[in-house]
Amino acid sequence: MRLHIITFLLLFAFTASLHAQNSLTISGRIVDKEKKAIEFASISLSNNATKKIVGTTASADGTFLLKAAKGEYTLEVSMIGYDKYTLALNLQEDSPLGDILLAESHGRLKEVRVTANRVEYNINGYEYNVGQLQSLKKVELTEVLRSAPGIMVGDKITLYGAPITNIYVDRRRVRMDGHDLTSYLNMFKGENIERIEVISDPDISERYGGTAIRIITKKEEAGFLSASARVMGGESKIVTNPNFNLNYRKGAFAFYTSAIYTFMRNTNEQELLSEWKDGSATKSQITTDKFKLPLSAQGTVGFSYDLSKNDYLSAEVSYSEMHRKTEREIVFENTGAAGALSGSYHSSFDAVSKKPAATLIYSHKFKDASELTLTADYVGSYNSNQYNTEDGSIGSNTENNTSAFTGYSKYSKRFKKRHSLNVGIQYSYINNEAISTDSKLVYDEKETKPFLSYSFNGNKIGLSTGLRAYLASIGGKSFNDAVPNASLSYYIDRRKGHILRTEYYMAVHRPSISQINPNAVFSDREIYIMVGNPDLDSYTSNNFSLSMNMFNKFMLSANYSRADKAISSLIYPDDKGKLYQTFVNNAKKQDVTLVFNTNLYLWNKLSVNANFTYLYSEERIEGESSRNNVLNFSLVSNLMLPKGYSVNLILYGGTKKVVSYNATQKEPLYINFQVAKTITQRWRISFNVFDILNSNRSRSTSIDMGDYIQKVSYKKSSINFQCSVAYNFRWGKMGANRRIESQKNEMTTRLGN
Repeated sequence: MRLHIITFLLLFAFTASLHAQNSLTISGRIVDKEKKAIEFASISLSNNATKKIVGTTASADGTFLLKAAKGEYTLEVSMIGYDKYTLALNLQEDSPLGDILLAESHGRLKEVRVTANRVEYNINGYEYNVGQLQSLKKVELTEVLRSAPGIMVGDKITLYGAPITNIYVDRRRVRMDGHDLTSYLNMFKGENIERIEVISDPDISERYGGTAIRIITKKEEAGFLSASARVMGGESKIVTNPNFNLNYRKGAFAFYTSAIYTFMRNTNEQELLSEWKDGSATKSQITTDKFKLPLSAQGTVGFSYDLSKNDYLSAEVSYSEMHRKTEREIVFENTGAAGALSGSYHSSFDAVSKKPAATLIYSHKFKDASELTLTADYVGSYNSNQYNTEDGSIGSNTENNTSAFTGYSKYSKRFKKRHSLNVGIQYSYINNEAISTDSKLVYDEKETKPFLSYSFNGNKIGLSTGLRAYLASIGGKSFNDAVPNASLSYYIDRRKGHILRTEYYMAVHRPSISQINPNAVFSDREIYIMVGNPDLDSYTSNNFSLSMNMFNKFMLSANYSRADKAISSLIYPDDKGKLYQTFVNNAKKQDVTLVFNTNLYLWNKLSVNANFTYLYSEERIEGESSRNNVLNFSLVSNLMLPKGYSVNLILYGGTKKVVSYNATQKEPLYINFQVAKTITQRWRISFNVFDILNSNRSRSTSIDMGDYIQKVSYKKSSINFQCSVAYNFRWGKMGANRRIESQKNEMTTRLGN
């Protein structure tokens, strides 16, 4: 390290001395045999008389510029994977050299050994070292995530089949989902990412708890601008999705902003058939829905500032808004009963959601590597739902408004390099308003959560344990709980990636405001009405897991969860066919989950991520039981081809599953396909086909309750096509270590890992 610093200072001094003279310029562009730019190649200029050397690094477009006084020089260009280029120069005037061609090296680099693993497991999950994979450099971040063990990116981002609770970019939490989330993530390319931290077993001191993905970007004194536009269409919908992202870092200051806009015209029709008996009459109802999502917009502005070597400050504000509209046609038929309801009518359902948020983070690192973190959050949620029939016979307006303020403090003590102790407290105040046409309910929620955790990471043993208390009041009702957790990891062979892990944790489950709101919330007239239960109580679940990792490529786990007095959704019809959903607190649940995952990286060109999940679940309510056996699988492959092409294939599906106590849903086979082309260092286009087999056309949900049967299915094609154009521009200093890092990545790629 000292040698590098001394070398840098000498080069800097020599550059300054040359610049002080009547300097001339030497410029050029480093390219390969296909005339493509070679970025971050090392260029050195040696004075033949004085033997002094000045150097630089080629930029992202392969260009370089050097300044020197008149004289005789030797120019050398080097890059891992290419033969060295040497040129004698008699510099008497400015010398534009044009394109300098580097030939690929066919020699074997026997003296170099790279031992770093692409995937490194730890006591809380694993780290995915993206910076080592040159082939992922130009692909979008969602493709990078798909190549990580157990991660599936679709409508939701899942880990081993379970939804990811939290996603972070550096220290900031991303408050998006759906199209907005994937659009935002795709503003980053593999070259922007240092590593991805996957937290499958979170420490009890984690701010938001639950599983998490932390995306760590490269800290360069530079800026990058990303912009893309996506158009997706098919028989049923057209989606337009322009977005913009700007990141800039200068010294201790970093700034970022993003804007995402989605316009969707969705004419997909959903057909719902309901049949029930009323005495001697058999009644049926056919409902046809046409969905529209005219607008979704999101914007974020934030900054971070290193107040000192040990003090960090960041602030962020964001705002999102969504509008959704559903047009509905309902036809009633009946037999056997005179004067029973018949005919048809038209209705509409309009929903508006607005979500402002703000976050302030301060941290201080102590000399012993301990750290104090303070966080303040505000999150608002304003939702309006309007339901009206064409004839005006039924009208319903509901609003749910939430303002949440949270303060979080955590002190992390590190000692003897292997031990860490976390202690802290979190306090939240949430104001909830549930407003319907004829009533208004206000629920204030206050919660204090002190916590304590300890972890040890040895050569053979990893240990994590902790305790968190929950002291809460919701609508004047008290909820007090304390939950422990503990995990033990045995590193059979760290180098080969053989790890055995067992874990136990207790989780607290609280009723949401919508679950305890007694006001009827209409989503339509005759199909669905939700009524909350104000008598619901919190409950705890006990969770056990045992997992084995092998060769940093294979993972096998078994998980068991059990809960008494769990909150369960109960769906039931009345004698007119209206469908109600409510919630009960007397369910007994147990789940058994088996997971197998393999993540392979073959020939430096092909990544394969396969995941198989088996779930057995059982739920008992008042003597009635519901059992569920579900097998889900996903297969994601990404193939890098010459000339900047890449091909991505995604398969996922499963068997029939229970989605609520008495409702089942078929899970057909989905196949998605993508081909992408990196045109230049800045431009990339891609073409996608979603649901090639048109599987979602036959997707259905069924509710069977004796005299009442309901089936939901789609009428129109679900095949969709997407075309995307992305622009990624970088400027500013790349950092003195970027050349070294780039060469190391190239070396890793050529030798394999």
